[in-house]
Amino acid sequence: MKNKILGITTFLPLVVTLIVINFLPERIPRHYDLQGNIDAWGSRYTLFIFPVVIILITLIWLLVIKYFEKKSISAEEDKERKEAGGNAKVLYVVAIVENLVFNVMCYSFIFSAYLEVKSNAQVMAIDINTVMGVVYGLMFIVLGNVMSKCKRNSVLGLRTPWSMKNDIAWAKSQRWGGISFIVSGIIIIISAFIYGGLAVIGIMLGVLTLDAVLCFPLSYIAWKKSEERG
Repeated sequence: MKNKILGITTFLPLVVTLIVINFLPERIPRHYDLQGNIDAWGSRYTLFIFPVVIILITLIWLLVIKYFEKKSISAEEDKERKEAGGNAKVLYVVAIVENLVFNVMCYSFIFSAYLEVKSNAQVMAIDINTVMGVVYGLMFIVLGNVMSKCKRNSVLGLRTPWSMKNDIAWAKSQRWGGISFIVSGIIIIISAFIYGGLAVIGIMLGVLTLDAVLCFPLSYIAWKKSEERG
């Protein structure tokens, strides 16, 4: 089932673009300035960039997933095999959620271009920044909920010099990092509805920077406490 969902979310944007592109003129809005005004036009075939990027990113995810799936079979220790299998499942969730975010962004760009062409508009028909804030906020909330399910590895999760030292430090780091992601997602969504525009992007970058600043000392504290307990 997870392979089917991943496949649908990977190729649906390409199918939708192939259908919709026939209803668009040769030239569509291609770029917007900071105020949302259309400042460049281009070929309608530029809409294929997003679907192709989605496919390429999914292929990278699949390579990482296959690595963990092989490790879940070939690892010598039972604990290592279970952890690898669990991480492969978490990666499927992450890949699907990311694809859903990209799906929404892709359809928003297509619909916005259609509305702009239809009404001969000179400004962005849909506030893409607001859409980004909402979908990325939701993505952070989902990722925050699955972080605690990640087992210690060098690819996925909150990896710091301290979280990688032992399983206790890792588990606590993921728990605190997950809470931080959930709170960040809620803040980003609220700011998207209140402010919109470029302010959303600024707030999103600020919140994620704060996450990074907070998670490192929290991870260190988790490791320090695990060492004190022996």
